[in-house]
Amino acid sequence: MTLPVTVTVIGRCAFYDCTSLTEMTLPPDLTEIKGYAFSECASLSKIVLPPNLTEIGQCAFIGCTSLAEITLPLNLTAIGLCAFHGCTSLAEITLPPGAVDIGWHAFYGCPGTPRRIND
Repeated sequence: MTLPVTVTVIGRCAFYDCTSLTEMTLPPDLTEIKGYAFSECASLSKIVLPPNLTEIGQCAFIGCTSLAEITLPLNLTAIGLCAFHGCTSLAEITLPPGAVDIGWHAFYGCPGTPRRIND
């Protein structure tokens, strides 16, 4: 699924529990993903985050058990609490250097250990 280029914010619970959603391409001017936006999308295996994204809300991807790959954009500064909690297929997590506001349990239950790009 590809969203229209006019979308700049994905609202709270926008795609909550969309079990048939497998892939998502987000528009380039998207700046924020609100809390629970993609939570419990168990079939979501790939999502392309745009370069202008600065904030991922709390529990935005909680329970996305098929999510195996995600590239966090360089402009990202905030990752909400439990944002990727329970993403049991997420083996590699690379944090951009500007991501300074990382919530409690943001990557709890993910097999990968987050590392900074400059590590």
